[in-house]
Amino acid sequence: MYFHDSWIRTTEKKNHVFCDASEVAISAVAYVENQGQYGFILGKSKLTPLHGHSIPRLELFGAVLAVEFAQSVSEQLEISIEHFKFYCDSKVVLGYISNHSRRFYQYVSNRVMKIRKVTKSEQWFYIPSERNPADEATRPIHASELQHSKWLEGPEQSELYPRSQEKILYELIDPESDKEIKQEVRCLKTNTSDFVIGDSLARISEWPKVVKYVARLRHLANPFKHDEKDSDSKCFGWHDCRI
Repeated sequence: MYFHDSWIRTTEKKNHVFCDASEVAISAVAYVENQGQYGFILGKSKLTPLHGHSIPRLELFGAVLAVEFAQSVSEQLEISIEHFKFYCDSKVVLGYISNHSRRFYQYVSNRVMKIRKVTKSEQWFYIPSERNPADEATRPIHASELQHSKWLEGPEQSELYPRSQEKILYELIDPESDKEIKQEVRCLKTNTSDFVIGDSLARISEWPKVVKYVARLRHLANPFKHDEKDSDSKCFGWHDCRI
């Protein structure tokens, strides 16, 4: 761990995990904060798959990687996962994580489920790309620049998301055109309260009339089972089927 002070002397341990993705690489990096200073815990960068993945999918992959980092750090340093904060520069992904109303297709659904199984949506925040330390691992950087990079030193305290906005839940970005979101299906409800067969039968006191009533109902239902060529011989309205 790269830190300016001894871990034992670190009194206020706050944990921050950043993630990012590009067409070239996916990355995540974790830090511990003590009195405004950041200690590098671990980071990872990996090449993106060659085909079949959009930028939102890659960013979501980075968010999953960040959660895996947090689980590892939580276990090794014995720090509760609830004390971690996560940062992403994709509002699309933040919308996925905060979503409670729409359904996703399998790829996104499985990864969002994995993220929310470990973390709460209130632990996730937006950070612009230029302030995101994980961004430096998604593009080439010269070795001579690495020692004084944000990747090792972490972000400035003022660059993190304002504390007053911690409870913000991010909305889905254009859900109607997002191919990862299942479209809503609306169904019309038919009101049958004006025609209750049981109540009508209860008002008939003689068995022959009950039989005649049921026969009329069956005759009324026939147009829905046969072609319209027979419609002249069928009863189409309730008032035309009097007993």
